[in-house]
Amino acid sequence: MPDPREEKMLYLNDFLYGAIFIIRNIGVALIILLTILTFIYVAAKDRLSPSKLGLVACSGIVAIVVLWTLPTILLKVRSEADSVSRIGTVYTNGGYR
Repeated sequence: MPDPREEKMLYLNDFLYGAIFIIRNIGVALIILLTILTFIYVAAKDRLSPSKLGLVACSGIVAIVVLWTLPTILLKVRSEADSVSRIGTVYTNGGYR
């Protein structure tokens, strides 16, 4: 018989994956919207200066890449934390080692 805690963890895992997917997509949409608005502002202000438009485009692309990869990076950092610092073994049986 499967452990009910494992079943709950599977539901939690599916929920968190869906939440990350939704947050990523909303974030990408907001970054694209802000980049387009900044394009319009820079184009109206500087009469379509290619260097400034290129800078705005590159900033938008970097922001999207960071937003998309940040949850994966945080997951890897969390999974590697035990190998860097063994926090779980410091406090055992009511005392510190």
